[in-house]
Amino acid sequence: DETYKPMRMDLAESLLKQKSLTNLQAELIFMVVSTMNSCHTCVRFHVLKAKSAGATREQITEALAVMNLLVVYTNYIKALGVPIDV
Repeated sequence: DETYKPMRMDLAESLLKQKSLTNLQAELIFMVVSTMNSCHTCVRFHVLKAKSAGATREQITEALAVMNLLVVYTNYIKALGVPIDV
């Protein structure tokens, strides 16, 4: 929604001004979070941004593999009934 775009852009700009991550690292994180949030438009955007920041296919694949590992592991632990918020 265009109503919220200025607010989102201001928030993003203020966060990114103070970062210690590289643009590449930040975009890989944005890509993973967008994937977890099922925002396909966001995923496409952040993959392109990551590539323009120098991400290789291997780095993109590895970032998504790490995300999948954590999701699978967390679901496995939940299925066993192990409390994960201890």
